[in-house]
Formats: sequence, C-alpha cells, structure tokens
Amino acid sequence: MSLVDFIYVLANQNTDERRERIMLDTTKTIFYHFKLVVAGFSCGAAVYSLYPVYDYFFNGNLTPVSPMIFPFADDGTMRSYWIAMVCNFASPWWNIFGAVATSCIFMTFVDVYGGLVLLIENDLKKFDAMWTRKCNKKLRAAVFRNIMMEIMDLAR
Repeated sequence: MSLVDFIYVLANQNTDERRERIMLDTTKTIFYHFKLVVAGFSCGAAVYSLYPVYDYFFNGNLTPVSPMIFPFADDGTMRSYWIAMVCNFASPWWNIFGAVATSCIFMTFVDVYGGLVLLIENDLKKFDAMWTRKCNKKLRAAVFRNIMMEIMDLAR
C-alpha cells in the first residue's frame, strides 16, 4: 500500500500533461496486470477443480484431484470420495490467494519501476532540450537536481 500511495503522491505532484499521462498509464497498467493475474490463476484453479467432476459425470470414474491421501477415507466409497474432493478443492483455492497476492505485489513493483523510468526519461528529454535552447544555468541546475532526486526515488 505504501507503493500505491507513493504513486498517488507522484500523480498529484506531476500536473504536467505528459507526466500526468505517464502516471495514469502506469496505474492503468497495474490494474490491467491485476486482472490478468486473477483471471489466469482462477482459470487454472477452475480447470484443476472441474476435471474430476467432469470425469465423474461423463465417464463415471472417481478420479482423485491430487495424490493427497486422507486417513480413514476410502476413495472407493462415494462419501469418502466427496470428502477428499472438497479438501482437495479447498487447498488450491486457499493457496491461490497467497499466489495472487505475491504475483500482484511483484507486478506492482515492476510497473511502478517502469513508470518511474519513463518519468526520468521524459525529464532527461526536457533537460536535453534546455541545453539546445541555451537556458540559464540556475534553471538547468534545478532541473538536474530534480532528475537526481527522481533517480534516488527509483533506487529506493
């Protein structure tokens, strides 16, 4: 959450049209990657969970989801099979929350890093344009100091 707050602070500070567009694109990319991660993990878990149900209803086979063995449960009886199936369905869905959270955190770091790099690239282009226009030294020094602070933010 501190990283997302940092992005919102940067978005509020950067009111220049190009910089604001970079920050908006960064937040849009973050949420797009969140949707992809959640959809991918959900589809994988659904396929993992629904194949044994399909195999039972269409082929009549009691196919275990995983090789997890439960004591006092015989996979040959229907009641024990369903108890094992519920436990085998619940464990991946429970674990998927941790995997989604970890993946989303990683994607957030990557997207924020990319957005900060784009901001620095934009500032370096402006700084280069200042040199070609021969702006005064104090203005160039202030812009260069801001670029260095952004690089420190990126390193942090």
